[in-house]
Amino acid sequence: LLQGTLFLLDVQSGKYGAPDIPAAIRGSMVRNQTNEVWVEVDGGGLAIYQNCVAAGLPVREFHAKKWGDKETRAHTVTPYMEQGRYVFLADAPWLPNFEHQLLIFPNGAHDDEVDTLTCAGIVAYHMGGVGIAGSREIRDKPKPKRVDILDGVAPRGTW
Repeated sequence: LLQGTLFLLDVQSGKYGAPDIPAAIRGSMVRNQTNEVWVEVDGGGLAIYQNCVAAGLPVREFHAKKWGDKETRAHTVTPYMEQGRYVFLADAPWLPNFEHQLLIFPNGAHDDEVDTLTCAGIVAYHMGGVGIAGSREIRDKPKPKRVDILDGVAPRGTW
């Protein structure tokens, strides 16, 4: 998060067994220099949160249901997205699949990445921009060029 803009640096998709999740989160934190992670604690997320705490990870609880269902949460951050406050790596290998999921939401078979992105926006906006899963606070770097994910026009190697 930099000056009110959320930079999405990494997306990892897959099925992880419960014992593997803390290690996967720790790896992501190291790769992306993240200081803390927010974990959705509604439903099955509580066990993930507890496993992360037991593993010594700096995790915080996120109560997604407080903000409604997935569609309602997406509508909550739509103005944030429309203002260009979400930036994606233009040459990221995960971008085509991620963009597809965004474009077909809420009618696609998969929507977890979209929901994670909207939850990150809620955290960034309502909680003062503290550490967000999959992002890092970027210091001492110029502000990268913004990219509208729906346009997909950024040159390779830019944001």
